[in-house]
Amino acid sequence: MELLRTYADKLRDEGRVTTGTFQCPECDGPPQPAFAIVEVTPDRWVCGNCHIAEQAKAALAEEEAAAAQLPPWETQAANDVRQARLILQEKWRWAVMPDSPLSAAAQVRIMPFLRALNTLTIDYATPEDVVWPTEPVLTGDDYDTDA
Repeated sequence: MELLRTYADKLRDEGRVTTGTFQCPECDGPPQPAFAIVEVTPDRWVCGNCHIAEQAKAALAEEEAAAAQLPPWETQAANDVRQARLILQEKWRWAVMPDSPLSAAAQVRIMPFLRALNTLTIDYATPEDVVWPTEPVLTGDDYDTDA
């Protein structure tokens, strides 16, 4: 953390008294003691509140610029797609497990759906481009009655 020069430091360097209050030249806040006014650039002094607000605004702008440069599959929208995909995978994984009660033919019909879910982040350039595969529909005939 950088130490900023205060107005009190400047007054002390000039051999002047550091008591009293001073108005921040950039805001309408109440007058501040000399130690609460800081030098942010040569010949530019602001109160601590203005300096903190300026730093927060700069940090936010930096975060927004960094977020704008994220690859499409590293955004919040991508995380939302992955979460929805995980829910569908969990919902259908049982159907292709070795102990599944489904017939082999039904399992073969479900595999392309699961494969399409697995490759969403590869098949589509951005999360916004994703076209969800159609969920399989099971009937009573899909269950293996010989087991």
